[in-house]
Amino acid sequence: MNYKRIVLLLLISPSLLLAEEGYDKAVSRYKAGDYKAVIEEVRILHDAGGNSYETHAICGFAYAKLDNFESASAHFFQAIKLKPEYVRIRADLIRLYINHNRTKGALELATTTLEKFPEDTEVQFLYANVLFLRGKPKTALSRVERLKSVIQDDPEIMNLEGKIYYSLGNYDKADVSLKWASALDKNSASIWNNLALVQEKLYLTHLSSGKKSMANDYLKEAKDSIQKAISLDAKENSISTNAERILSYSNS
Repeated sequence: MNYKRIVLLLLISPSLLLAEEGYDKAVSRYKAGDYKAVIEEVRILHDAGGNSYETHAICGFAYAKLDNFESASAHFFQAIKLKPEYVRIRADLIRLYINHNRTKGALELATTTLEKFPEDTEVQFLYANVLFLRGKPKTALSRVERLKSVIQDDPEIMNLEGKIYYSLGNYDKADVSLKWASALDKNSASIWNNLALVQEKLYLTHLSSGKKSMANDYLKEAKDSIQKAISLDAKENSISTNAERILSYSNS
């Protein structure tokens, strides 16, 4: 018999054991994709006084999966209050704001988080992303370039760089960035879609300049890229719309 374990169990309060059991149930429900059940498990824990960083965090993620911004953000903010030194939950909150197109709030959160955690590369990336979304592509690009000196071969960073170059009309550089991103992450529908858009622009640009052979090369690449995007995520509306347009082009 393990007497040390018995003593340890006696020292742990029943309420703590129940809280751990309830949280484990919530984690299992989350892994199973039953997000409403996660919320119910956490509600039971909170009603019993089991209020913790972990319960608020998982509940925030569950609400985010259910596309409930208000409840998700409320739980993330509570988690931050309980463990203000944890930067990851702050990054998750910024991403939540970005995903719901609340870029003003995202910029405010990214700025204050970066002041508290200036060396955190994920927050630096999110800050650059928000700057881009807020219509400051050149400032965002300078941030990305600095970030690339710290982190090499990150598909998310290269994808952002490609989108920024695209917005600036520098399609050749966008093509290089997004080809790099697609080589690093071959299973990202978003990257392949973005690459297809760049190659479409290069096709149209060269076609209007009378460079038909080069235009046709880019058209082939654009069709290949958008077909890869479709194969990865055919349900995304923007991808299917882009595919319909790009695949309708014929060689000149």
